[in-house]
Amino acid sequence: MNTISRTTILQLLIYQPATGEFRWRKSRGKAKRLSVAGFLKPDGYKFIKISGKDYPAHRLAYFLMNNEWPETVDHINNHPSDNRAINIRAATQSQNNCNRRLQRNNTSGAKGVRWNKQRRKWLGYVWLNKKMKHIGYFSTREEACSAVYTVRLEMHGEFANHGGKA
Repeated sequence: MNTISRTTILQLLIYQPATGEFRWRKSRGKAKRLSVAGFLKPDGYKFIKISGKDYPAHRLAYFLMNNEWPETVDHINNHPSDNRAINIRAATQSQNNCNRRLQRNNTSGAKGVRWNKQRRKWLGYVWLNKKMKHIGYFSTREEACSAVYTVRLEMHGEFANHGGKA
């Protein structure tokens, strides 16, 4: 994946850390000099084609800023096309998973909280490294949300994402 050199990238592209945009240094094919480089894939990530290969723009940006290819590049604000320097950071896959948004199929409106029919209580839980930590059962959704919030901060640190509706 990471077979492109820093020198090659810098010969072809200009990265603007404040905006996250890449621009072509020289005209290439249909692309004009200083035009915005790359294209958006359906999942929202930007890619740049170099020598017939598609490179994720966020990985190129991180590499140019830090001179290393991390395991994963995390978008802090969860917007995959936002490749500003202040919005991307190195992460493990587990850390990247901690920073996920509330899933669309969530029925409680809170990350890590669901209704347990048998006990007629709210269940709180937090995931880390593919393991679920059971927080407890709570009489109210708010109590469950509060407990999960506290544990998530403790377990996920700077990668804690509460899903927006906790």
